[in-house]
Amino acid sequence: MTRLTVHCPRCAGEPHEYAVAWRRTGKKKWLSLQKYRCLKCGHRFEKKHSGKPPKSLARAIAEKLQYGKYTGIFQEFGIVRDNFCWEKTFLFVDIKDIYGNLVRDHQWFRYDSRLEMLRLQTGDRIAFTAKIGTYKKGYRGKDPVGRALHPVIRATGLVLSEIERA
Repeated sequence: MTRLTVHCPRCAGEPHEYAVAWRRTGKKKWLSLQKYRCLKCGHRFEKKHSGKPPKSLARAIAEKLQYGKYTGIFQEFGIVRDNFCWEKTFLFVDIKDIYGNLVRDHQWFRYDSRLEMLRLQTGDRIAFTAKIGTYKKGYRGKDPVGRALHPVIRATGLVLSEIERA
């Protein structure tokens, strides 16, 4: 990685970088606004650079964009068998985003102690933060008929992050 040499426009001294802000300008284009303060004369100035941000920053920005706030109505408890054990699940219906748009008609969430602590009753409205994720669904047993009827596919759903009663 090559570093750009930046000099103060007033005295041509070596500046000190004190702030960097990255912003996305296109699908794969990034622009950084870097703020500098000259160590010699104290002059403050800005420079724009194009390029890519560090991978950790790009990953954090992408993850933050996927998260959203949703509301849903709790309908019932269920159970699902996974890895030879039974696990409790929760069914939410009419899942809407913060603008009131219907995102999913229903979503099953696996057991979460935060959901358990809410002591949910049928019809309770819950607000939660979640990100869109993928999961496998379908028959995973050895029966060829079951595999043919319910093939394993990748489906899109919501992954819980924060939960509160609406």
